[in-house]
Amino acid sequence: NIGFIAEREHNQRIDLATDTLNPTSFYYDFLKTFLEYEGNEKFSSSIGASRRWDYLPLFKNFETTTIADDLEWSGRWRQAKSAFLSWSMNYRELTVQNENLSNQKSGQTYLGRIGYNFSLWKNTLRSTTNYQIGSGQEPKVEFNYLRVNDGEGVFQWNDYNDDGIPQQNEFENAVFQDSANFVRVSILTDEFIRSNNVQFDQNIQLEPKAIWREAKGLKKFLSRFSEQSIWQIARRVRNVEGVSQWNPFELNIVDTALVALNSSLRNTLFFNRGHRKFDVQLGWNELQNRVVITTGFEARSQQEQFVQFRWNVNRAWTFKTRFRNLNQANDSQNFDNRDYEISLWEGEPSLIWQTNNSLRTIVSYKRRDAQNDLANEQLVSNEIKLEGTYNFSYKKQKYPTALRLGLTLADVDFEGLANSPAGFVLLQGLRDGRNFLWNLNLDRQLVNNMRLSINYEGRKTGASRVVHIGRVQVAAVF
Repeated sequence: NIGFIAEREHNQRIDLATDTLNPTSFYYDFLKTFLEYEGNEKFSSSIGASRRWDYLPLFKNFETTTIADDLEWSGRWRQAKSAFLSWSMNYRELTVQNENLSNQKSGQTYLGRIGYNFSLWKNTLRSTTNYQIGSGQEPKVEFNYLRVNDGEGVFQWNDYNDDGIPQQNEFENAVFQDSANFVRVSILTDEFIRSNNVQFDQNIQLEPKAIWREAKGLKKFLSRFSEQSIWQIARRVRNVEGVSQWNPFELNIVDTALVALNSSLRNTLFFNRGHRKFDVQLGWNELQNRVVITTGFEARSQQEQFVQFRWNVNRAWTFKTRFRNLNQANDSQNFDNRDYEISLWEGEPSLIWQTNNSLRTIVSYKRRDAQNDLANEQLVSNEIKLEGTYNFSYKKQKYPTALRLGLTLADVDFEGLANSPAGFVLLQGLRDGRNFLWNLNLDRQLVNNMRLSINYEGRKTGASRVVHIGRVQVAAVF
């Protein structure tokens, strides 16, 4: 198929008092030609070229502000029944004709994506790969924190220097909902950064059970294993010599070239996944985040290894346990008090008792040992938690009702500066000494389209006063 497109949109408004064009007036012309090929189900492709003229008012006449030339190419190739490749590429050259009417800058930009998906051996091995590139310019960002009603925000303010003035380095993600009384607002500055963006996503799943479900011996044993790996990288860099624009695996980038970096790698090995009797999980996760804002760069990293085990002893009793080792670091260029390197070991066995569909009880114990290597701060925490859920019988009540109760006793031994970013991360909202937390929730279906929720929470952390929080919510669906 060969095609041609011509388009015009003309919006003209005249200010009668001055006999000039109103500033809201504009129009554009657009021309495009393209070639498409759809020969069969295995292969299809299209290529096109276009030009767009944009005009804005200047006194009584329209003036050309920008001219944009675009080239684009997209397609799809099915290599096999369960494997296909898709892609799209776009290149644009923008020319500013009148800098007084446009705040854009002349330049070239590109945007591209390529993806490859395949599966082998009856979906035993499945893979999804996506790679994207792009370029452009973006404004530098400043963050500001605004006060909102208690419980309606995301962040809480900790006055680390006791001066009574909120500062950028004194806000943390709130642990308790009633302490979340600030939101973060991004403020765009008038300083722009030209950046090159690259993103890589890889997802691999291995399920030997798909082909060895009925096998015996060693194959039967190996079919109980499965694995999933997810790797994601998103990177934005400036045009700096020596830094690759399109290589997503180049992560050690100098601060003068970096705009933002997010990388995550998650690997989980399963044994007897979803089995009714028992299953085991082994995992390794690695996260890395680095961003440059007006106050300098801030980098976060996290490495986690964990093992998780579930055993259904019988129909009423289930035993679960989870152990993990975590290393967490933060590095701030201009706020040294936000620097820390925390290593943590945590174990949490739990016992679940469920006699029927109405009653479910969980008793768990958690042990945490953590330390901040930069400041010689240490924490040892022992926590006992009781949770209960009771669903009232459907036969006795027309509409379902659920009652949930939670009680937590945490004994914390902390050595260090509690009123600091590292202390906040270590304590997770608790205090040195005895900590008590409790909650009671009631959910009831009033009518077919209306639901009532009543929530009560309380806590007594260390020597702090007792805090009570109550919420009532009615939700209706029309």
